[in-house]
Amino acid sequence: MIGNIQRGKERQIALNFTEVHSVDRIRVAAALNKNAEQLQRILPVYLEFNVSGESTKHGWKSWEEKSWDLILPDIEEMMDYKALEIKGLMTMAPYSNNPEDSRLYYRKLRKLRNYITMKYPGINVSELSMGMSGDFEIAIEEGATVLRIGSALVGPRGDRSSHGN
Repeated sequence: MIGNIQRGKERQIALNFTEVHSVDRIRVAAALNKNAEQLQRILPVYLEFNVSGESTKHGWKSWEEKSWDLILPDIEEMMDYKALEIKGLMTMAPYSNNPEDSRLYYRKLRKLRNYITMKYPGINVSELSMGMSGDFEIAIEEGATVLRIGSALVGPRGDRSSHGN
């Protein structure tokens, strides 16, 4: 599951998805945990962080390193959730025609991951879900372990040429 999680959809997500890449706030994490517990399953999740400060991006506000301590109580709470397996962190870089522009944001997410593991050595957030079709090479250079390369595989949104239309 990639994308914004709407209130009330947590049970469907816990039931139907094998991984969730867009847990962007503690309320969503708590609801997914509750539903996964009821379904007696462990749900692997990625925590989404807004490292750019762009208002169109979701996730914990983390563009200023000095505010990272404010995220820690939520991380601590989620570490106690029995039905969620925190696999890693996720971010979306601002759109740009120049892939190199995303490097700063991917580097910041890697730095945030290192900060969280320094604060909580017992947490395993080794995975970094970052990079899309236009900038995945930069994401790999900055430590991405998961890429979201949909349009490179199926064409841009709305392009029906690859579907035989």
